[in-house]
Amino acid sequence: MKKLLFIISVVALTGCAKEIEPPEPRIPVSGNEIEFGARTRPFEIPDTKTIYGVPDGSTYDNYQELTISWIDGDQVRVFCPQAESPFYSADYDVLYDDAGGSHYLQKLHENGVHWGDVATEQHEFYSFYPLGKIKSGLTKADVDANGLKVTANIPVAQEHGELVTGLQDPNWRIIKPDMSYCMMAGRGTWVLGTDRVVSMNYVPLVTVLDVVVSSSGGVVSDKIVSISVRSKNEAIVGDFTYDFETGEFTIPKGNEDNRIATVDCMVNGNPVEISGEQKLNVKFFLLPRNISADELSVSVLLQGGIVLTKSLVPDGSTGPELLQGQIVKVKTPKITTGEPSNWMSLIDDEVLFASQLSLPGSKHSYTYGIYSSESRNYDANSGIMQTYQTLDIGAQFDAGIRAFDIKVNTGNNSSGAIYVGESDLPGQTLHGLLDLLKQKLTDSPEECAILAINYVDPGNGQTEQQWLDKLCKSIDEWSIKNLAPAGSHDHDYFREVTASTVMGNMRGGIGVMIHYPGANPSYTSSNVNVIPSYSSSVQNTEIVSYSVSSTLGSGTVNIQNLQQINNPVLGTLPYFITEDAAKEGASTDLLATKMSLINQLFRDARSNNQSGNTGNLYVNDLGGFCVVNNEESTGYITGDWYDCYSILGVGITWYWRHRDEINLTNYDRDRYTYFFDLGESVDVPDASRAHEGETYFHVTNKDESSRGQGGNNALLAEEINPKVANTIYNHVNEGRTPLGVVYINFAGVDEVTFNSRTYSVSGNQLPSMIVSNNFKFALKTSADATHM
Repeated sequence: MKKLLFIISVVALTGCAKEIEPPEPRIPVSGNEIEFGARTRPFEIPDTKTIYGVPDGSTYDNYQELTISWIDGDQVRVFCPQAESPFYSADYDVLYDDAGGSHYLQKLHENGVHWGDVATEQHEFYSFYPLGKIKSGLTKADVDANGLKVTANIPVAQEHGELVTGLQDPNWRIIKPDMSYCMMAGRGTWVLGTDRVVSMNYVPLVTVLDVVVSSSGGVVSDKIVSISVRSKNEAIVGDFTYDFETGEFTIPKGNEDNRIATVDCMVNGNPVEISGEQKLNVKFFLLPRNISADELSVSVLLQGGIVLTKSLVPDGSTGPELLQGQIVKVKTPKITTGEPSNWMSLIDDEVLFASQLSLPGSKHSYTYGIYSSESRNYDANSGIMQTYQTLDIGAQFDAGIRAFDIKVNTGNNSSGAIYVGESDLPGQTLHGLLDLLKQKLTDSPEECAILAINYVDPGNGQTEQQWLDKLCKSIDEWSIKNLAPAGSHDHDYFREVTASTVMGNMRGGIGVMIHYPGANPSYTSSNVNVIPSYSSSVQNTEIVSYSVSSTLGSGTVNIQNLQQINNPVLGTLPYFITEDAAKEGASTDLLATKMSLINQLFRDARSNNQSGNTGNLYVNDLGGFCVVNNEESTGYITGDWYDCYSILGVGITWYWRHRDEINLTNYDRDRYTYFFDLGESVDVPDASRAHEGETYFHVTNKDESSRGQGGNNALLAEEINPKVANTIYNHVNEGRTPLGVVYINFAGVDEVTFNSRTYSVSGNQLPSMIVSNNFKFALKTSADATHM
């Protein structure tokens, strides 16, 4: 069988070093400070700005070595045990001398490393690149405590590389790696009696996996979100320690959070696309170690949650060893299309499900049934849009969606009628949805689903508790008739979602989350999780927290759900921020308020995760309120506006003049000197020259203050979805965080059209960002669980 791997060595940094006069300006130093040159090899393809260069005479198909070049912004640390006290170590910029054609080191701070006793001591220098990845080492205190060692970190996610095209072969797409992950050890020696010139030589430490992904060959593009490499047993990322004296490495043991590395292929938030004969090349920086190729597999995550995985060597075979400090070239088979959405297959069984994962969800998942009609008739100025999705549930699942939000009316249908807008959706029942999810989980047994069920009052006197009783009975009846395959969790399809639930418990199952409006629900079903006192209030302008429980355990769910359209009671359509709420300081800028709450929940999740608190669940609801193309979307009040004036401008007689009857939006009382609500006694001061330029507003009609003019879910998605996608994309700068369940409008589509107006809703981009977030940091496991 043809081998998949070809082992090649990294070319060491070479070239001529000489003493270089530093550029101006430079902080003055004493005469005993050391100046360093840094050996490097000339950049072989300068017009491409590729950090790993392909030597002349080679192509991306056949190269046998790769060059490395310093780039602007590189920084290193240097330590010399023979240096003058206390100047044993210093941090430096790597700079380039245009005239001399060489690199040198310039100190970052006031003092660099100083010469020691040059009459009797040979000087040895130790350095590490990059400075930003050093966790400890190469300072006098570190060396005294631990010896000549440095500890650094190889992260799970190696992302935000730049996409390069149009090189030697137009079919190649190259994601330039972030070379700060290409960690190198530097050494230099000054020998007694020689000129005081120190040349530093840097050798790559890490193992590099060079992966080529080929298109499926069709006309339609394959949209690649990320590429991952996974080890069966051994650590490939995480902290490591390098000993400069022995050349040995201390490597962590393999566990669930250090056996996967991911290269992000979302360039500026969009997946890299390849088709026909095109190929994509990415490079992984792995722990500096030898590792057998039969330990590793490569996975490609496509938009829509499809994961294609290939072992580097066939199972049962023994592969060549990947050697520390070298580059290993891997060519994967061509992408195959038509696979089921299976992105959860990459998540380890022991990962905590609720507090750690990022799940894309669809808001009001069943409203696709009214899209066809509403898309032709919706009036953005006055209509209340009931459509939140355009894809059916099966297509949503195929797009990677794993959380579904529905309303169920238990009034007259034992199977649970799906409720949309202001009525039941003909022919659609809870049992029908469970049948569909069962089929999807049969096709993709590594996956799971979350089903959030919202309360509907049928208006026939049924109490909230009666609704819950009927709902649980309907779910239990379906469960009895639909036993899961032997060996599955409890031999049924339903799962308890608590703080300690792990991914292995969830596979092949459904977590039912019932949003119960009452305070004290009573239930005995072991097939559901209940969130009591779940408010559907439009005034949730803060993050709200609820307890969630099942028959097995409990947890805390933190929810962002500022909603402006929610219809738990028939005939009630609250979709505004009221005047009273505005008076109390609630912002009537719905988009700004929504984004602020979304980001707050992300920050809360990050803070909890970093502190080791794994007892929380998160729900970030991006959908569900009114945004339209007019100012009145927040509600308004009608009233009369008066100002103070004189007919002659300088006369003795002044008047309060009625200027207009206007609709005052956003409740901006500060625009007026005096403001009088409807029903208040109007005690306007006598008009006089002293009141020139002053105004007052008198409310005359509050009828319109209770609602806005329409509810445009598509415009909301166009505004919110790309902002959230960009926020998630840039979390790398703040620290990755679990996102929880993220409900969005128009999941799985890029555009929607209502009454000839097309909206860009980012319904593919955002779920891709949410899914890929699961593979960009170390997810906590059952061993890390805390109990709240």
